[in-house]
Amino acid sequence: MAGAETIGLVVLGLGVPSTIMSCYLPSPSTAYDKASGKISSGPASLAILRRGEIIGAGVSIAIGGAVALIASKDLGPAAAGLFAGCVGLLGLFCWEYERAFRLGRAHAAESGGDVP
Repeated sequence: MAGAETIGLVVLGLGVPSTIMSCYLPSPSTAYDKASGKISSGPASLAILRRGEIIGAGVSIAIGGAVALIASKDLGPAAAGLFAGCVGLLGLFCWEYERAFRLGRAHAAESGGDVP
């Protein structure tokens, strides 16, 4: 049976993607608004969001991997599942973010605006 420390590491490992990505990116709703042109903050704005997405993903994977390594003392090979869960949640977050960009661009194209 896992101890409280291990359970805490599992919760930490699974919470890493949302916590880290929230540090580097605004909400998907804001990404949609920027991509659709509703929020105009300059041509570099979307590039900055993309860079934040990449940096946040890298940091999330690194921290998730480190937490899984620490938890492997008690979990053994099952710690790979913790890392896989972290990467899966990161994938879900990035998928939703990319979806917001695509929908925003589609809205801008439909309304005749400039597609960033």
